[in-house]
Amino acid sequence: FQNSKIYRLTLNSQAKLTSFARVDPVGGGADAAQPYLFVNPYVLDPNNANRMYLAGGDHVWVNQNLSQIPAGSQNPTSVGWKKLLDTDIPKGSISAIAVSTEPRNVVYYGTSNGKVYRIDNANSDTYEVTDITDPNFSIEGYVSSIAVDPTNANHILVAFSNYNIYSIWRSRDGGNNYQAFAGNLETQTTNVGSGPSVRWVSIVPKTNSTFEYFAGTSIGLYSTTDNDPLSSPFWTQESPFGIGHSIVNMVDYRQVDGKIVAATHGNGLYTSQISAV
Repeated sequence: FQNSKIYRLTLNSQAKLTSFARVDPVGGGADAAQPYLFVNPYVLDPNNANRMYLAGGDHVWVNQNLSQIPAGSQNPTSVGWKKLLDTDIPKGSISAIAVSTEPRNVVYYGTSNGKVYRIDNANSDTYEVTDITDPNFSIEGYVSSIAVDPTNANHILVAFSNYNIYSIWRSRDGGNNYQAFAGNLETQTTNVGSGPSVRWVSIVPKTNSTFEYFAGTSIGLYSTTDNDPLSSPFWTQESPFGIGHSIVNMVDYRQVDGKIVAATHGNGLYTSQISAV
């Protein structure tokens, strides 16, 4: 639900509810100056669906075993939760979070004031946090989404949803260097940007060692297959007569079979199949 109220539901074979548990942590979003967002990000580890990383306003929280949380409670829980103290941000709220697949245990998170961070060994007590904010990022930027290549944790996209701020950046080295990657989604070649609001980004690796990239925006879903680190990509509208110019708030992709899903604001849910994944 809004403001990070999260439940674990157990269903039987007839999809009937058999148990529930509220799983968001006691103390999350407690700082009134850096609260949970209305639509607050969290993510299940793709290598361990029992592990959750949660944007807790001013810190990242981790739960290593959601199944241990007792059923039946309507209240936040302290069972299994740990606040990662070194992930503290001085202002703003954490607005995006993503977890790697290969290698495991790399977590990226972004903030409502344009900062991006990387956590290595995020599942360990010896985790390390690095500020990977690029000097070209605007301090007024709102990080709406971070995409991680499931085959290479150093290959990421960072998206900003503000208008009049450059929207999409790509890094192939874990955030040490970035390439402006919004291409024709921006009407200006400068880093000011004047294109649509970008709400979500995804990276899809292909069997021929290339990639497809997807961007959910305020004017529809767009994709590119650009793989040249020096070029400015050309984004093409997907499903112009289905999704059309609907706001696309989220995209999810299943690596095992190429299923991709786009969620719109007010125009339903759309699915498609990507070949050669």
